[in-house]
Amino acid sequence: MRLFIALDLPPETRKAIAQWFQGLLFPEPVRMNPVRADRIHLTLLFLGEQPERRLSKIREVLQESTHAFGSLTLQTGSLGGFPHPNRARVVFLNVRDRTAPPQLHALARSIREHFQALEIQDNHAFHPHLTLARIRRGTISLPEVIPPTWNWHVQSVSLYQSTLTPGGPRYTILDTFPLQP
Repeated sequence: MRLFIALDLPPETRKAIAQWFQGLLFPEPVRMNPVRADRIHLTLLFLGEQPERRLSKIREVLQESTHAFGSLTLQTGSLGGFPHPNRARVVFLNVRDRTAPPQLHALARSIREHFQALEIQDNHAFHPHLTLARIRRGTISLPEVIPPTWNWHVQSVSLYQSTLTPGGPRYTILDTFPLQP
């Protein structure tokens, strides 16, 4: 099973972000695979391929790593690109934590630290973002644009299964873990 841990957005926010991105003009012709609105999420940790027999332990560790955290208020920020905005292969919106006090990075750190006990780790620094598209070939320069701002409230953490299909990945929520009100 290919698994990841993520925060969700309300459907209307996902749809508004996807519609805004579809209308964005790039400085050069671009061949990209936009992320469908229903697949936009904020990944906290990619677990990769995991045997189904580990699923109960994964759920247990996820519960342990999230139970002390409260709900979050998040906000979109600037348009960005990996590995660099002038040579982007992935286009995304940055995400800011508007919770008082901020908790997003501490939540991600807690999850990552707890999963090290299962020998699951991500060596990349946590960079909160919403992936909007992947470039098919080469890289692009991002347009200089100030995106609209979207705010949303997060009340749970989700464990997802990702099934790769010819039409793109299919995401299924396997479980949700509530955050404190």
